[in-house]
Amino acid sequence: MKRKILIASVFVSVISLILIDGMNHPVASYQTGAPPGVSGDPFGGHATCNSANCHFGAPVDTMAAMITTNIPPTGYIPGDTFNIRATINAPGHVLFGFEISAQSLSGMYRGTILDTSADTQLTIGNIHYITQTYGGAGGNNTRTWAFNWIAPAAGSGNVTFFGSFNKANNNFTNTGDSIIVSSTTVIENVTTFIPSNSIANENNKELTIFPNPSHSIATVSLPENVEAITFYNTIGQEIGIPYTFNKGTNSGGEVILNTSAMGDGIYFITVKNPDGNVLSKRFIVTK
Repeated sequence: MKRKILIASVFVSVISLILIDGMNHPVASYQTGAPPGVSGDPFGGHATCNSANCHFGAPVDTMAAMITTNIPPTGYIPGDTFNIRATINAPGHVLFGFEISAQSLSGMYRGTILDTSADTQLTIGNIHYITQTYGGAGGNNTRTWAFNWIAPAAGSGNVTFFGSFNKANNNFTNTGDSIIVSSTTVIENVTTFIPSNSIANENNKELTIFPNPSHSIATVSLPENVEAITFYNTIGQEIGIPYTFNKGTNSGGEVILNTSAMGDGIYFITVKNPDGNVLSKRFIVTK
């Protein structure tokens, strides 16, 4: 009998906490934040909390400049850490939510999101999305969240921060809320190193590399009368890359590069002819 009374007492206590919580914090704000894959991102099929049947209200709107960064116009430096800010302005609203993911346009995750605030958290089950916490949902006409992002490896290219924002109407339900999507694209800072005396840029057709990007092996088609082959990194340092001749000699033919031991990044190959002219080509190694 005492056991039944205890169980009943606990059940009533839990129900009371839910009711009190519902009176003080509308259902539109969840402690666990948004589920992963609803930031309007390509990996998630461009779903939002509206299309995922989480919040119901007006059609999804699009707005620019809600996501800002301290990444310079020249682009992100691979491996460096940058600050990302997400801001929503909605006069008359006091409850907000968001989710952001950094991806390529094809839906590949890019870089590493770092949770740096008590108002934000990585989503449960997928660290490539960041959302608000229960305590990070409140605001007075506006709300800003901030987090850090470690830029991906060299050769990753442009990165887009896809964001989905919720301005709740504070009616204690998930109806009548408004979802807004916004995105910001940043470029990669690619050092355009070209050796001195180069007579052609990476678009020249006399020197070709395939595949580019490469994972482990790349084939270089050489022009005739090549005297020297040299490799550089993006800051102009000469580096060694194992290679063999597939046919012919260094007076033309094909060279097979072994890039399997190389780190992700951008590199340059240069070839020199007897007249001292240099041809150069940029190539990318990804794993």
